[in-house]
Amino acid sequence: MLLLQEYVNDPCGTLSIPYWKSKELVVPENMKIIHDRDFSVGMLRGYKDEPYFRLSHNLKNIGQVFLTDVEPVSGSSNINEFVWLINASYSDISITIGILRNPL
Repeated sequence: MLLLQEYVNDPCGTLSIPYWKSKELVVPENMKIIHDRDFSVGMLRGYKDEPYFRLSHNLKNIGQVFLTDVEPVSGSSNINEFVWLINASYSDISITIGILRNPL
């Protein structure tokens, strides 16, 4: 079992999900979660590999963000895709085209 201190010391290297989710997660028998630094091809025996990537940040050198520099989504031909992506990513919210165009 993963100790909280291990996670605090190396969150991105320890888990691919938040610590609290790991307490409830049951990894299916046909799935193996392996950190890139621990990976070897031999680990895939008996598994069908489906590669993916995850973004990580070392939380150093974080630049200042000015919200006035952010352009709202408006008139974009991809607005339907943005709405779909947001709704697919979060089960506890529901966004519409109107909300995305006029968030205030």
